Amino acid sequence: MGSLFRYIKYFSILGTLVVLTGFDLIDNHPAFHDYRDYILKPSSVLSINGETNVNSFCCSSQQKFPKGRVGYEWGKGNGKLNFKNTQLKINVQSLDCGANAINKDLQKTLQAESFPYITIELKEALNTDGGNSIKKNQWVEFLAKTEITLCCVTKEVTIPVVIRKSADNRFQIIGSTILQFRDFELEPPTVMMGLIKVKETLDISFDLDAVLI
Repeated sequence: MGSLFRYIKYFSILGTLVVLTGFDLIDNHPAFHDYRDYILKPSSVLSINGETNVNSFCCSSQQKFPKGRVGYEWGKGNGKLNFKNTQLKINVQSLDCGANAINKDLQKTLQAESFPYITIELKEALNTDGGNSIKKNQWVEFLAKTEITLCCVTKEVTIPVVIRKSADNRFQIIGSTILQFRDFELEPPTVMMGLIKVKETLDISFDLDAVLI
């Protein structure tokens, strides 16, 4: 279960983001807005890590993400990016926790038949250094403001991320956050007639390899 939320965000988000592929792009530019298409390379990892009263577990998504589009706008010299229609959808049934029993209970808890996707929407990102650029092979810290929807409940979640421009139009995005089942009005799943209980806290982590096209 824990690796499930780790796989999610986002982005983190990011997820994501990920959603989070909107962090771009051009060194030292004035305020502007644009739309860009992106793909997440197969090396991207999204996972959710959790613990039970017996052991820990990790859930990772097996889905291949389609090409997406990110809409963004830089602020005027304040290091802030605003995003429009920037979402990452994770198929709940694609999450593999390494055991069929946990997979089934997780899907039941997240009501996968009625709500097949976990949605992460990126709203804005703030460069904590205040700059409007990401230079090649330099890590830059951002705070990403997102909205995560599980079942029919949406919560605003801020995720710290670091971004590195690995090549022209290619970015590595790393981040993680902690979520709780009760934040989304959900009860942690149980296995083996309640003998194994999943703990309330989940760690969502991502390491995304994003290419702008």
